[in-house]
Amino acid sequence: MATNFTASANEPNGLCFSPDESTLYLVDTLQSAILAYDVLADGTLTNNRIFAQVGTVVPLQYPDGIRCDRAGRIFCTLDNAGTRSGVRIYDPNGQLLGTILTPDFLSNVCFGGSNQEMIFLTAGDGVYGITRMPDLVVTALNRIPANPTAGQPVTFSATVKNQGTGPTPNGVATLVAFSVDGATNIVWSDGFTASIPPDASVILTANAGVAGSTWPATAGSHVIRARVDDLGRIAESNETNNVRSATLTVSAPPPDNDGDGLDDASEALAGTDAKDGTSVLKILAAERPTDDRLALTWSSVPGKSYRIARKSNLVDLQWASSVDVIPATGAATSWTNSVPINGKPAFFRILVIQ
Repeated sequence: MATNFTASANEPNGLCFSPDESTLYLVDTLQSAILAYDVLADGTLTNNRIFAQVGTVVPLQYPDGIRCDRAGRIFCTLDNAGTRSGVRIYDPNGQLLGTILTPDFLSNVCFGGSNQEMIFLTAGDGVYGITRMPDLVVTALNRIPANPTAGQPVTFSATVKNQGTGPTPNGVATLVAFSVDGATNIVWSDGFTASIPPDASVILTANAGVAGSTWPATAGSHVIRARVDDLGRIAESNETNNVRSATLTVSAPPPDNDGDGLDDASEALAGTDAKDGTSVLKILAAERPTDDRLALTWSSVPGKSYRIARKSNLVDLQWASSVDVIPATGAATSWTNSVPINGKPAFFRILVIQ
């Protein structure tokens, strides 16, 4: 270090604090250096020293703006340095890590973005932005059925949002791994390889796992966790916010005296015999008299009324129910109406409403 450099500020300029605010960094433009001061509990400064020599005094190169990131790295702009003009980056010990080169001379620097992963630089006639890193978070953890009973297969899905400023790489699979009570990789979603743009969300459903794509529910209270990018395939601006947890209480299965898979309370509502496995409410026939009409016939109980429910995908949470109330006409009831199918899958269900 040249002997004409001192630890006293001659022409103070930009300043910033370390993440824990124990150190103040001060740019001295005249010395082309960064000075450092220890910050005492009462706010006074001590132990002033030269932290880093940024440029040269002859010819004079101008350090100006300065910022410290969450990792304690120091970013300092350097002007009038020819092909080395740009942002000098130092570790907390003053070791030069590298330089972000820019075509123009710079003045100030600051961070932005949801995780401070963006760098903004002011130049003589404009502002530069350096960014483009994704940041994946799980914003919702879903299961179907929402309130399972013991023994039911449960399908997990997660809503994944890219809250970063850059897209995820196209062709790299976004993995979501689901755990139950600490047992990892119970099920997972893998195979979605499309790029997720900034601020966009996708719903990823488990499609494989240790014992298949669903979890067999067991009675009791459970902690479910979804971790996105479990294998670290995608470089993110924040690698510490990839997990979301939820609690799930699974009740014991309700009584089913005849073992037909329908609980006794549901059979009582349907009017079927809870002690006879052959006495069930079921669709007996489904026909399409014409392309735009559907005819359904189901087992029924006199005195009961029904509605038709429909969904286009079995994983959908809700059934769309018709407004028609259909009274039973005997041991079997039929219904015919216009139901456009449009070449897409359709699933139908008979609902007992009274």
